Amino acid sequence: MGKLARETIDAGVAEPQKSIFWAPDTGDLTKTLALYEQHIELDCTAAEAATLTLPPVSHARGLTFTIFMRTAGAAVTVQDQDDSTDFQGDYTVDAANDKLVVRSDGRSWIEVTNEIA
Repeated sequence: MGKLARETIDAGVAEPQKSIFWAPDTGDLTKTLALYEQHIELDCTAAEAATLTLPPVSHARGLTFTIFMRTAGAAVTVQDQDDSTDFQGDYTVDAANDKLVVRSDGRSWIEVTNEIA
């Protein structure tokens, strides 16, 4: 492949969004995060609780994930995939400005910040 073709292909590859906004509703009450979804803003107006699952702890080694609840609403449970040693969760975010920051060391999810009311 020539240099120009390689540059054209590289230029056409989009960087995944690290920040996402998730507003669970009655049809979408569970989400498993991809490795690149590292900043999550929640606005849960559903009548039922929702579940947000962290990616596999071994795949997320060295990555930090921030979960922030914009407005008070239904509870969102943040859980691991039952693959972390000494997981401090499951965490429930349900009040405005609740914030949770966790980091993976490859074996465990480590709580960095817990500002859950």
